[in-house]
Order: sequence, then structure tokens, then C-alpha cells
Amino acid sequence: MNEYREEIDHICDNMKVGECAAISIGNFEKAYPCGFPSIYKTHEQAFLSSKIGSSFGAWHVEYFHEQGQVRILRCKEGGKRVYVDPDREHLFKRMPDGSLERV
Repeated sequence: MNEYREEIDHICDNMKVGECAAISIGNFEKAYPCGFPSIYKTHEQAFLSSKIGSSFGAWHVEYFHEQGQVRILRCKEGGKRVYVDPDREHLFKRMPDGSLERV
């Protein structure tokens, strides 16, 4: 694990539902790499895959390129699946409400 990831993980570990953390885009992308040889197509996928509860909406990532920031939001888990790792996407279908259902 790299130093950027350790720092972001420490911040996230201390977040409560409803809180938000601003991280520089550069540090976020260094912490959660994507592309070959990983299965992740985006840095956001790499982050969400590492967080417990992300499948049911406990974490959300928003890019703010103008400010050079990524904002990580700690949300309340819902009752519907909203994220699945890229290697399992073929097992799910995106519904009109944004949730995922197993096919």
C-alpha cells in the first residue's frame, strides 16, 4: 500500500455518515491506480472496490476538476446494490432507478 492510499484510508476510516473529504486529484489517482494490469477502468472503481459498503451506496466519489479535487462522501447504505466490481458487471443489469439487479 502506498503512502497516499494510507492517508486517504485513514481519513475515510474516521468519517461518519454525512461527512465529506476533499482530496487532491493527483493524490487520489496515485492512491487508487487503474488500467493495466488491474481490472479497474477508473480511479473511482479502484476506490469503491476497496471500501466496505460501497456496493450499497455507502461511499460516493465526485470529481471537481476546476478545484483540482476529488470529494469523497460517506453516505448511508441503502437497500439496493448500486456498485459492483468490473469483473462482475456482466452478472448484473442496471435498472431505471440506478440500482443493479442480478440477471
